[in-house]
Parts: sequence; structure tokens; C-alpha cells
Amino acid sequence: LTYLWQPNTKDKVSIDFYTGGDHVNLNMPYYPAELKLGWNNILLSAQYERTYNANAKTRQQIYITSYSNDTKFVRGNEQLLLPSKITTIGVANHSQLHHWGLGYELRYNDIEPQSPAVSNYYTSRSTNTTENAAELSAYADYKIGNESLYAIIGGRECIYWASGQKADFHFSPNVSFHFQGVSSKVVMNLYRRWQNLHQTGISQIGLPFEFWEAQMI
Repeated sequence: LTYLWQPNTKDKVSIDFYTGGDHVNLNMPYYPAELKLGWNNILLSAQYERTYNANAKTRQQIYITSYSNDTKFVRGNEQLLLPSKITTIGVANHSQLHHWGLGYELRYNDIEPQSPAVSNYYTSRSTNTTENAAELSAYADYKIGNESLYAIIGGRECIYWASGQKADFHFSPNVSFHFQGVSSKVVMNLYRRWQNLHQTGISQIGLPFEFWEAQMI
């Protein structure tokens, strides 16, 4: 769902909302147990774009995204739980001035890694823990060429990431080549990306579905 408001030729405001989910119950005919699977995600963002002239514009955004995955193995009153959740709140800005592109993004992540928890086993309960992290990124790009053939060179992101007692700083360079034809476009990218992966309670290495990318849309 998108709401778009353009009061004049220079200003544009948009609000985006999306949600989805599913739930599945699997009964085991030869065993008195049930497997329950559920997931849900939500996105809410507001974006403001201002065009000053043909060579200068800026775009600002605030957003919240959340994804949860709930897995349960139920046998009578006993439950084996395997929940996970990722919630991200962020603000971002991108400015374009002639050949330069500048921007920053600030995120706060609240993560519940997929680690096991039990309920009503020997009248005790063990739960998993949550983690949180703050992330600040900034970038600068420079465009070389014309409208039909050009390259964008820059330090795509310079990121500082902190979670508890851990902190990390890294640089992600990026070069992209664009060829714009009459009815087609070819893009080639060369870049290095870093991913901060939160650990799990099962393997201590993290699982693939804990990768996330919350950014400007």
C-alpha cells in the first residue's frame, strides 16, 4: 500500500506500508505431537524527496521493518520453541549534486537469534536471549561519463557497527559501469560487501535466514 502526495513540482512525499504472514500446523499421525510454523513481516516507511533543479536533489526517509519466524514442537503441555525476530528502525538521507552523490543511514536493530527454548519440561522454562546493535553508514559516489555511458566510483559505504561489547568498522568500495542504449541498459558492478551476522544458540555461527538488509526503497 502506497500513498503519494506531490504538492508541487519540486516536492514529493510517499508513505509505504506492507505486511504479510502465514501459519501452518502439521499433525503427526503416529506420534502424539504437533509441529507449528509461522512467520510474519511488516514494513512502514515515509519518504520525502525535494528537487531543487536538474543537478541537485535530496531524499530523506524514516522506516521500520520487522520479520518474525515462530517454530514450535508441541507434545501435550510441553513445547520446544525456536523463535526468531529481526526489527530495524532507521533514518536515511541521499543528496545528489551534479556528479556527486552523498548519503548516510542510521539503524537500530533488535534481534532475537534463532536459539532453542523449552516450556513445561520438568516444570522449568529456558528462554533465548535478544541482541541489539546500532549501525551508522555513510557514502560518497562520483559519476564519470555521459548519459549513455558512465561509471560511478566511490566508497559505497563506510560503516561503524556496535553490539554490546563488540564494535566493528569497515569500508565497502564500489565501482559500477552503466551503458544506456535506446531500449536496453547494461550494468556491471565490482564491489565488496560486509555482513554483520548475529550468532545463534544452536551452532554459534548464524543461520542464513538471519541475513537482512534494511535500506532506502
